[in-house]
Amino acid sequence: MRTIKLMRQIYRVMLGLGILVLGACEKETSSDNHFIYFSITEPYQRIGGVEFTIDNRTGTIQNVDSLPAGTDLTALKAFFVTNHDNDAVYIHGTKQVSGVTVNDFSSPVTYRVEASGQKREYTVNLKVSEARQSQAGVKLQNLTGFIKGVVADRAEWLHEAVRLSEVQFIDKADRALTFYLFEVDLTNPEVAIRATTASNQPNQWATKTMLDQALMLEGGASRVLGAVNGDYFDSLTGAPESILYVDGNVLKSSFDIPNNNSGFFAMRTDGKAAIGSYENYPIVMDKLQQAVGGRERIMLDGGISPGLGGSLDHRTAVATSLDLKTLYLAVIEDSSPVAVGVSLADMGSCLRAMGAAHALNLGGGAASSFVARQNDNLLALNRPADGLIGVSNGIAIIIKN
Repeated sequence: MRTIKLMRQIYRVMLGLGILVLGACEKETSSDNHFIYFSITEPYQRIGGVEFTIDNRTGTIQNVDSLPAGTDLTALKAFFVTNHDNDAVYIHGTKQVSGVTVNDFSSPVTYRVEASGQKREYTVNLKVSEARQSQAGVKLQNLTGFIKGVVADRAEWLHEAVRLSEVQFIDKADRALTFYLFEVDLTNPEVAIRATTASNQPNQWATKTMLDQALMLEGGASRVLGAVNGDYFDSLTGAPESILYVDGNVLKSSFDIPNNNSGFFAMRTDGKAAIGSYENYPIVMDKLQQAVGGRERIMLDGGISPGLGGSLDHRTAVATSLDLKTLYLAVIEDSSPVAVGVSLADMGSCLRAMGAAHALNLGGGAASSFVARQNDNLLALNRPADGLIGVSNGIAIIIKN
């Protein structure tokens, strides 16, 4: 009951702010009976959550994005809230309990909500993709403007808080590209995000592949699930362009290319994520535990930054959700005969489709690296045109054993 009341309070706040994306299409009333929330995934699930729309005029409930092909619909639990604390919700006379009752959704399911002598029916019809195997594939297909079609996609859970997706697609210029993505629930206490480096000593720079940097963290209390490359760097010395903090140690505290749009990604000493700018770095510099620099901030507050330019390249980016509690690590690689990559705006379009609100451009080109645990071994999943090269630093996803 406390959970239901809390969800209703959150709903009222979101409705009042005009930011409700799940649930009702009209205001809650005490004299009527209706759903104000419905999903087949736990409320406000950070990764893998499925958004639904509720139309109280037509009595229809439907998922916003299609579920991946092959989703088993025969035994699903629905999570819901009504404006009368779920007192009387039925399917064929059987009372429904949110998050408990299992139903077969392979065909439309009709719910009946009863309160104050009134009855209202809702039909739930789940949309399932005929071809897409991942939510990332569905979203890239439907929510980006530069993708012509998805060729193949897959997803797997490396941990309950970490999902890996790999999507091969064709853009409108008929080039073959692959989008690699980690989604990380930063609220999970088993997950840690760490900056990596080829050298743990300031001013003693070096380069190592991201696979080697990830392997250096293995053993003891650390188990690496994935990693991507970090900052741009001097190819001769291995010195990063911007700041670098590893486990609270400041290895570099300056920006070689200071400008309004250069930035950094950090995990703060209070455990929160941040994507900051060159300008606000002096304000937060004493509160950073892990930090990796970057160049352009691709996204700000949910919008793609203006003036990013149209240059094409392999891309690596780090992003967060608006509330900074979900982390996205992404690489786009071009495998067409003349490999040129994508623009920063197109990378932003992909990240926005995934749910990101803030994003930073990391080192790209041949430096773009996507390392993931596969069959209990760490492997480089992407292969830039001239091979996986040594890089100065990176970002790793670690599970605490």
